[in-house]
Amino acid sequence: MNLLKNLSVYLVLFTLFSINSFAGDWVTDNPDIYYSEGEVGINTNNPRERLQIGNTHPITFHDGGFKAIAFNAHYNDGWKFVTGNAFAAMLYYDPNNKFSIVTSDNSGDADSAISWNYGISLDTNGTFFVPGSARFQTNSGADPFIISRGSNTNQEMRFSVEDTVATLHYINDEDLSRINFRLQNTDTESGGGANANDKVVMSVFGDKNGGGVEIKGSLKLSAVNMVSTYSGRSFLMRSDNFWYIAPNGADTNHNILKVGGVSEEGKNLQFRTTSNTYLAVDNGSVSIGNTNPGAYKLNVSGSIRADEIVVNT
Repeated sequence: MNLLKNLSVYLVLFTLFSINSFAGDWVTDNPDIYYSEGEVGINTNNPRERLQIGNTHPITFHDGGFKAIAFNAHYNDGWKFVTGNAFAAMLYYDPNNKFSIVTSDNSGDADSAISWNYGISLDTNGTFFVPGSARFQTNSGADPFIISRGSNTNQEMRFSVEDTVATLHYINDEDLSRINFRLQNTDTESGGGANANDKVVMSVFGDKNGGGVEIKGSLKLSAVNMVSTYSGRSFLMRSDNFWYIAPNGADTNHNILKVGGVSEEGKNLQFRTTSNTYLAVDNGSVSIGNTNPGAYKLNVSGSIRADEIVVNT
């Protein structure tokens, strides 16, 4: 019995000695336990933050003026790499107004400074920021980017990219659907919503019977060649300062309408039919059967038939 009592006393003394020697600043407040000073390491004997898990490419928990869960990074007069030759990343919480997911620009040596690339941020206004470029990628063949009105799949916009075509797909359950392109001059009126200075300049609309394009204002065409989808025919082609309408993508020598001209030829309008028959208007003169009226107000290549000709002298 005395032996058991002595053993119990030794166990209590050993336990107290162990807690005092190895627990350090660990405090127990039943049922809680906490560490009041220093850093805690799990699977590392050299923690760099309040809590560090792992030694190589570790996860660290920063507790300062801002909060962060970092990967391969610790804060010591600025953010630094824990392990060299590996990039860093962080979930960053700013108590004032922002939550961010960031990555380092590149990898660096251990304890070298980190240059962060702020990838995604969300502020208290619900604004989603992507400084730089945003890339949406899918390998499933589905639409990589979808904007919907709530959870309603009958009111959404889809963007898809395939091998030879990119598609902007608007889905709506109404009889007529429309996509508007708007411009706003913020020099005279600021704001983000529709107002007197927020102008719709072009609309694409359609229903079950087809669709169309509505343009408000002037239409400026700067393309060199525009080809219709009907049998590959060119309906408007620009070359040598002239505008042409030409069938089947033909060259400018086989046009049916030619408008324009350079300075040495003057401004002219030419209509062409089969067998190179012309009707041309150039500087107030008209030629038929040729494109150059010369010094004549009327120049005809070929025979003329008329019921009556009146000549004023």
